[in-house]
Amino acid sequence: MEKVRKFEYKELDQEGLETLETIAAAHNFNHWMAETVAKRLKPGNIIEIGSGIGNISKYFLDHGHEICLSDIRENYCGFLEDHFSEYDNLSDIVKMDLVHPAFEEEYADHLGKYDNLYALNVIEHIEDDVLALANCKKLLKPHGRIVILVPAYQTLYNTFDKNLFHQSPLHQKDHVSSL
Repeated sequence: MEKVRKFEYKELDQEGLETLETIAAAHNFNHWMAETVAKRLKPGNIIEIGSGIGNISKYFLDHGHEICLSDIRENYCGFLEDHFSEYDNLSDIVKMDLVHPAFEEEYADHLGKYDNLYALNVIEHIEDDVLALANCKKLLKPHGRIVILVPAYQTLYNTFDKNLFHQSPLHQKDHVSSL
């Protein structure tokens, strides 16, 4: 019996795209974010979950890191292909759903393949965040490293979050899953 898919998202997300385009112009912010992530990674290859339009991806590509880019949206994957396919250190671009009911079969070529995984402002979009994080771990080699950034503080949750399909912290589990 196939599992029921709980994760709902807009395939064409105009608000999200506008936000990513605005942030793309914030070069110093993107550089700072990439540097902050890079300091936490170990040597080796990387998979970025939720690459969007590549605001952070570009930094890692420009600095010679071997990286696989991914996003759940076809249009973002197409954008990444159009803008980054010339990089020799780009290992792949994958349309990836972290809560796909057949995750291990669908992404078998990626299981246990990466030394590092990072996801910036992604996990808060996924209702079953525990499953998403468990599947992230499956993508890593033994002793691989995960870097996750999510918004914090229930008091900051607002209409902007709802428009971007962020899950309310009140609706998420009241526990931290140990990976």
